[in-house]
Amino acid sequence: MDIFETTRMDDSDFILYEARLKWLRDEASILYTAEIKGMEKGLKKGMEKGLAKGIAKGKKEKVTITRQLLASGMTLSQVATITRLAESDVQQLV
Repeated sequence: MDIFETTRMDDSDFILYEARLKWLRDEASILYTAEIKGMEKGLKKGMEKGLAKGIAKGKKEKVTITRQLLASGMTLSQVATITRLAESDVQQLV
């Protein structure tokens, strides 16, 4: 509908037209807000999942390095110092 059509409307038709435009704008705003919230939720979930995977990978690598250091002949105390693990944790990996 163009500007010329709205000028030919009577008051009741114009009120209905304005109400319809308001409803359309409100719907568009609701959908946009929902889309943004969905994207934020998905991003947060993805970041949490990626962080968990990274932590798990780091722990596995630390275990591997600890075992390699022990196999190379280093003492429990030296390995604990290098890996920043407690000696009891290093002992468990033997």
